[in-house]
Amino acid sequence: MKILILTGSLAQGGAERQITILARSMAELGHQVGIAVMYPGGAFESELASSKVQVFPLNKRGRWDVAHFFLELQKLVTIFHPDILQTFLTVPNIIGSLLRPWLGRTRLVWGVRNSNMDLSHYDTLSRFCAKLEALMSRSCDLAIANSHAGVRAHIDRGVRPKRFEVVENGIDTERFKWRQDQRTKIRTIWEIPETAKLCLAVGRIDPMKDHETLLQSMRRWPTDSLLAIVGSGAPSAMLKLRAAIKELGFETRVRLVGSMGDVENAYSAADALVLPSAFGEGFPNVVAEAMSCGLRVVATDVGDVRRIVGGCGQTVPPRDPEALGRAIADALCEQARYDDPRARIVSNYSVPKMVELTLQYYGELMSSKMPLDDALP
Repeated sequence: MKILILTGSLAQGGAERQITILARSMAELGHQVGIAVMYPGGAFESELASSKVQVFPLNKRGRWDVAHFFLELQKLVTIFHPDILQTFLTVPNIIGSLLRPWLGRTRLVWGVRNSNMDLSHYDTLSRFCAKLEALMSRSCDLAIANSHAGVRAHIDRGVRPKRFEVVENGIDTERFKWRQDQRTKIRTIWEIPETAKLCLAVGRIDPMKDHETLLQSMRRWPTDSLLAIVGSGAPSAMLKLRAAIKELGFETRVRLVGSMGDVENAYSAADALVLPSAFGEGFPNVVAEAMSCGLRVVATDVGDVRRIVGGCGQTVPPRDPEALGRAIADALCEQARYDDPRARIVSNYSVPKMVELTLQYYGELMSSKMPLDDALP
């Protein structure tokens, strides 16, 4: 098959990592795969440089660069002539539907990565795009969500593709595994003693991730335990986070690391992983990646987190610092018994399984085995 993927960027992020893994894996199986990148220059592009995946920079010049960008994309679609146009996330999904008159027999597949987003935290354009995505969803031949919660949330807000399926994320378990040498190295860089208990939070600094509740929860942690936050955000968000850390008196206990291209090494440095998200998660990669590295996990009960974690950690209600703090204290002190987290990821969330199921749905679309009439009410 000829498969063209449309994405905003290939910068560090969970969706971007999955796009990279999926594209590279499909190309290794002999499919012709291209990725059209609205804003090129992302970190994952270097990982694709030695692969068979073609990366097409669309060089979008900003939010309001519409006409020039659309013409460039239309030209690329005409030349590449894909069997499948796979878009990821709200804006690319909308753009894919706008291209519908020029797609001919090309099948349009949307990628859905979040669940119950609280759009009150975001700007007017974001709220408008969410409504527009729902309105245009009937032009989509197939939507693939990475979580069951994502399907439910999108149907609840009016998204009605011709078909909705779930393909859970695949984790590169050879990349994401515990390494003693990296534990020593990273702890030295972060100035963390080997004997100190370290909890790790990985994710962009964004209202969805609810770092405020995470910081509040630290009041219930062991007093000698530390927190490392891996991720970056807008300057205003970073200033707010630093102010909250200072106000709570946690300057010596919190490490603000910023983004990491080798985030797998951060997992090796930690004793537990926390996901404090308040809303919006579908299948959070960080939970499965940390489990693949053998970490105990404490996470809020959002998206498909409970399904992923199973008996390998604890889930607590969102926006509850008391419950979150108690669960993290238990994890750091190893007071709770958990199943083997790595074994769970290896058994249930492999990359080959994700790729095989994705290609199965693509193939059904191409052979018309998948119904193309409206399957959703």
